[in-house]
Amino acid sequence: MQRNDTGHTARLSKMLFFLIAALVLGALASCTPENPNLHRDVFPAEEAELMGLVERYRDVVLFGSIANVFTTPALLDTLLEEYDNLYIDFFAGFTVFNPESTHSLDEFLPLVERHPDRFMVSTDSGIEIGCVRAYLAMYRLLERVTPEAREWIAHRTIESLLRQR
Repeated sequence: MQRNDTGHTARLSKMLFFLIAALVLGALASCTPENPNLHRDVFPAEEAELMGLVERYRDVVLFGSIANVFTTPALLDTLLEEYDNLYIDFFAGFTVFNPESTHSLDEFLPLVERHPDRFMVSTDSGIEIGCVRAYLAMYRLLERVTPEAREWIAHRTIESLLRQR
């Protein structure tokens, strides 16, 4: 029996692009004036190329992994408005417990309420804060949003994406 790998190869290729783009997009989102260790203008050609690829591959779902880390709510709002294929993996633990966080949970709440169908939460293995705090922060976020937003963030966003693919 011969196996037709064409569809499988295309899916793998798409997934690889998704992973690379999500990593780089997350890194770009993290490069803000509030974070002096990273500078957006260091690689302007690469940033332009990446954003061109994001534009070109609008059918690829992108996850801004731990996108709230060193990122302004305003920048995330702009990216969400511009790219309907972008979803946010929100590491609430960083925002709530890491002293290096430049923004509070309160500052992200309006953004989360505006786009609940584009958000998911994660623990990021509790890096730098521990797993208990990472889970606690997720619940603090979920307790502070509307019931509808909570349902989207907790499970409907990922369920809808899985149904699409």
